Amino acid sequence: MYQNRGEHAEALKYFKRAKKIDPRYCEIDADLGYHFFHLNDLGRAVKYFRKSLQCIYTADKALTNLKVIFEQVYFPLKNATAYGEFGDILMDIGIPEQAVIYYREAGVLNLHASQYSLSEKYLRRALDVIHDRCDVMWWLGQLYEYSGSPEKARLEYLRVMSCNGADAASAKNVAAMSLQNLPR
Repeated sequence: MYQNRGEHAEALKYFKRAKKIDPRYCEIDADLGYHFFHLNDLGRAVKYFRKSLQCIYTADKALTNLKVIFEQVYFPLKNATAYGEFGDILMDIGIPEQAVIYYREAGVLNLHASQYSLSEKYLRRALDVIHDRCDVMWWLGQLYEYSGSPEKARLEYLRVMSCNGADAASAKNVAAMSLQNLPR
């Protein structure tokens, strides 16, 4: 009743009570996420939508709602942590190919913000998932170059040169140029 009228705070009270009565009733997590979202409590919305990903009945709807939150709220702000978190969500539900995209973006955003250790963390996480992502190897080279480790950069650029991933041709071209620009 309250849900249909858009009375989200009131609906939350009843969904919380229902969750206390039967904590295993997983559909409630999606409803809680929905109402927290409409009350602009995005942290709690994400928490409950993530929980509802484990529920066969609500997983698709939860993923759609999470995409909305991340794409409309966090990603326009270029929030590197949000990209990493969304990569984690995709890994949790078994979509590693998509997770790599978000890990790479988290790494690149952290690199541009001079957050080198976080950048390396996310770029390495992407390579742990798909080992032959030539573009990610190149970004690691950039990271090491910017952070003052030209020898590590050289090693990453050389890895790109021997990479056979789907993006190998373009990555090899930029790696060759990057190698030429490194100090000897």
